[in-house]
Amino acid sequence: MKEISVFKDKAEAIKALDNGGRFYSLLAKANDGVIDNSELAKVAGTFGQKQRMILFLDMALQGLALEEQEEVINYLSNDLRKTYLRHKSSVVKIEDLKQEGQLNTNIITIGFPKIIEIKDEFEGFVMAPVVSDKVTTMIMIPLIEQYQVYELYDTESDADFVVTHHGKSEHLPGHKIRIGGVIKEMKLGKNENSSTQRFLEAHFYSELD
Repeated sequence: MKEISVFKDKAEAIKALDNGGRFYSLLAKANDGVIDNSELAKVAGTFGQKQRMILFLDMALQGLALEEQEEVINYLSNDLRKTYLRHKSSVVKIEDLKQEGQLNTNIITIGFPKIIEIKDEFEGFVMAPVVSDKVTTMIMIPLIEQYQVYELYDTESDADFVVTHHGKSEHLPGHKIRIGGVIKEMKLGKNENSSTQRFLEAHFYSELD
């Protein structure tokens, strides 16, 4: 999970994004009026992860008015624009997350995270690879063993939604934050016929003003 700061205005966004990329990015030039894949990847720190790169961009633009967001998107190269349109994030209220947003798509939402640390308080399983004698098999394991698991609350609607992130060292803050992630699905039992429930695999969060 990575905390990011949102851009305060269009000028700040363009300056940060039109950066020339890494030293080996031969085709990108800083301040040339075009933002390409290498330049966005440099800011996002997500090399080779196109969907997460777009999630970062959408999260970072949340501080701008919609008109300014569109103006920044107009700076994207043709290739990056295609990637953006493929993975563009949806901004969804917690109360609507159980119905809106297809699996494996980017979602941005806002709420109060409350961590679940006791395994007996949460039932949810995901497929995970296990290697034994150089043979990899997929088995069902508790979600809480793979992730930090939270209930994300919206105090206005009293709705909640399961949010997870990798890494055991840092907890999400307990106050209201913006979270960006990918809609996933877990099983509510260990067998294949178990019912399913959606959750948000979070990758970024940002503080709210």
